[in-house]
Amino acid sequence: MRGAKLSGTVTSDTTCDPDAQGLSHCHNVIALDNGARITVLHTHAMMQHPCLKPGERVTLTGFAQHWVTATVLGA
Repeated sequence: MRGAKLSGTVTSDTTCDPDAQGLSHCHNVIALDNGARITVLHTHAMMQHPCLKPGERVTLTGFAQHWVTATVLGA
């Protein structure tokens, strides 16, 4: 939902090999503070935006149906 926010802790980071365009499509599991667990596909240019690391705290903000942005807390 647009504008909805949830916080949680990254528990895994897998499948980080870049594609032909140099973009990584990492799979991250995030344990949300409300007790739920979600898996996200984190597409990013590794040189500009590093992978999410297990143990990092993130805030997820919805911006469209099935799409969120993640902000690393303390970054």
